[in-house]
Amino acid sequence: RMLNLFKDELKEYSSINIKSCREIRFSHGGAMFAVAHLGQINVYKFYTGENTPELCFKRHISTVRCINWYDDDSGFTSGGWDGYVYSWNLNPGANLAVVGDKEKLENPQYQHFAKNYQFNAVCNQHGSKTRVYASGMDKNIKVIDKGNLWLTFEVGVNVSQLVLMNHSSKPILLAGVNENDRPGSSMIINEAFQRIAEVQAHSAPLERLRVSPDNKFVYSTGQDYVVGIFEVVGKDKP
Repeated sequence: RMLNLFKDELKEYSSINIKSCREIRFSHGGAMFAVAHLGQINVYKFYTGENTPELCFKRHISTVRCINWYDDDSGFTSGGWDGYVYSWNLNPGANLAVVGDKEKLENPQYQHFAKNYQFNAVCNQHGSKTRVYASGMDKNIKVIDKGNLWLTFEVGVNVSQLVLMNHSSKPILLAGVNENDRPGSSMIINEAFQRIAEVQAHSAPLERLRVSPDNKFVYSTGQDYVVGIFEVVGKDKP
């Protein structure tokens, strides 16, 4: 359902008939949002609720678990329980995918497959549409570039959420811990893939993790039904 907030009440102004939805992600500009249901992703225009055929993305053969928009909202990356990570363009004719030594128009532009694997989280490196951080339930984080596995580093816990934030001129990766036998927390990983801190956020596994556009706040939710809001301080310190 799509709702408007009027003073102290919510009023529905539109509804979308979709079942089995596991993920909804708004674009950075807020004009669109992507809805995952089973193996399909539909992109809707927020103000009208419109979903045209060219904004339906079908390639996953199992549940789509995670979506991450590009910085400029020209497309997004998706990860699924079928072991695939796809990079999509909203307007595939505007970009060329390099296939071998030839340029080819296609959508998805890039894909990566991991056999017997379920992806739970993906996020793009800032300023890049080809480099992706991805994780499943194998206690590792993968770095994928143009559909190829570039690096795998072990974190020792199952990760359900990945978010990149700017720390001065260096990227910082936040990884949400999802273990049944331990509290939910956010790991802070630096550009050298070293875990530099861990912040306990919940008494149960962490479910969602987001960073505000200005990198001043971190938001988290967990299976303990708690929403956590954390202020980021000392961003200019190493």
